[in-house]
Amino acid sequence: MEPAEGRNELGPVSAGERVVALDVLRGVSLFGILLFNIGYFGFPVDYSGFYAERFPAAPDQAVIWFTRLFVEGKFYSLFSLLFGVGMAVQLSRARERGLPFGPFFRRRLLVLLVLGLLHDIFLWPGAILIAYGLLGFVLLPFRDRGQKTLLTWALALALVPAVLVAGGLTVAAARAPVGEEAADEATAREETRRQEFEEELELFRHGSYPEMVVFRVKVLPVTIVTVLALGPYVVAMFLLGMWIWRSGLLQDLAGSRLLLRRCLWTGLLLGGLGHALSAWIRVTWTPDHPVPVGGLALSLIH
Repeated sequence: MEPAEGRNELGPVSAGERVVALDVLRGVSLFGILLFNIGYFGFPVDYSGFYAERFPAAPDQAVIWFTRLFVEGKFYSLFSLLFGVGMAVQLSRARERGLPFGPFFRRRLLVLLVLGLLHDIFLWPGAILIAYGLLGFVLLPFRDRGQKTLLTWALALALVPAVLVAGGLTVAAARAPVGEEAADEATAREETRRQEFEEELELFRHGSYPEMVVFRVKVLPVTIVTVLALGPYVVAMFLLGMWIWRSGLLQDLAGSRLLLRRCLWTGLLLGGLGHALSAWIRVTWTPDHPVPVGGLALSLIH
C-alpha cells in the first residue's frame, strides 16, 4: 500500500490505497451484526431467555437457532479483529509519512467514545462504540511491540474470560443451595426476572421517547461494566488484527491461500466441537452437577 503523493497528514485513504479484502470483510461483519441485532431492536436485550418462548412458531424458532449457531458472537469477533487491523493500517500510514500517531489515534478514540455514548443514550444501547472507544487506548502501548508479543498477549487475553467464567460457575455451584431451597430460590428469581421483563417490554411498546432516554441513562452503568467484563477478549481480537496486518497476509491473499485453508478447516473443526460441547452444557449443567469446562467452551465460542 503506497502512500499518496503530497500527503502530509492522515485522513481517508484514496481509492487506489484501499485493500478490497478489508472492505469485503467489514461489509460481511456488519451484515452479521445486523442479523443478530434485528431481534433486539424491539426486544429487551437482557432477557434473551424469554425470546424463544415469545415466538414459538417453527419459522421463528428456525431463525432463532440459526442466529445462535452461525451468527451470535461470530461477527462481533470479526469486527473487533478488523478494528485492530485498522489501527495497524493507520499506524503504518503515519510512519510512512513521518507523522505522530498517538495524538491522532487518541482523538479518534475520544470521538468514537462520544458517538457511542450519544448512540446508547438517544438511539439504542448497543455498547460496541463505547467498547471500542474505551478499549482502543489499550492498543497504544503495543504499537511498537513485536509480532510474537502481540500473538502471545492475544492468546492469553482470549483465555481470561473463559477462565473467569469457568471459575465463577464452579464457585456458584459450590455455594448453591440444594433440594427444595434451591427450587424455591430458582422460582423466585424466575418470577422477578419475568416481572422486570414485562415492565421493560411495556416500556418498549408504549413508553414515550423521553422515558426511553431516561431508561437508557439508567442502564448505561451496566453497559459500561459489561464492556469492561468483555474487555480482555475484545482487546485480544484487536491485537490479533494488528498481528494479521503486520504479517502481510491480507496484502497477499493469493500467496496465503494454503495458510487460509488451514485456518478455515481448523476453525470449523474446533468451532464445531465447541458448539457441540456448549449445547451439551446448556442442557446438562445444573448447580448439583457443574461442568466447569462448559464455562470455558461457552466463553470461547461467544
